[in-house]
Amino acid sequence: MKKFLLLGLAVIGILSACKKDKADDFDARAQFVTDSTKIEAYLAANNITNVIKDSSGVVVEIKQQGTGNDTIRWTSYPTVAYAGYLMNGTTQGAKFDSSDSTNFGLQSQMKNLIPGWYIGLRYVRKGGIARLYIPSYWAYGKSGYGNVPGNAVLIFDIRLIDFSVGN
Repeated sequence: MKKFLLLGLAVIGILSACKKDKADDFDARAQFVTDSTKIEAYLAANNITNVIKDSSGVVVEIKQQGTGNDTIRWTSYPTVAYAGYLMNGTTQGAKFDSSDSTNFGLQSQMKNLIPGWYIGLRYVRKGGIARLYIPSYWAYGKSGYGNVPGNAVLIFDIRLIDFSVGN
């Protein structure tokens, strides 16, 4: 009898562990398609055509190219001014973060920096101004962060004030 009880509890435990929770039903590919569709709709609604579409899904609109031939690298230390906005359908939504001047090491700050920034900054030269359209996967993902809800597509206006290339 004791064996059957243990076996029954073991089966219930296995079935419970295999049962999916609603939170586990997240489909990153479907979310990426949704985000990409939102970005495309935003660009079309606002007649924005001169963009760079990175293979990652991050879209870069160069407002002012800047100077020099050096580009951001993994070991760079950029100084940037930025403002971050939520994409609200085909309009720019609420600002959730900004800075007139901040500097950081890309490699050392990756745990604090959304990957979409690194992807987008590679297209901007020193002194350049760009707008980055970042799918949620390359931003704060399904969890969100602070004032940014989960699965939020973000817009960042960035001015690359300067950067040094580390080793």
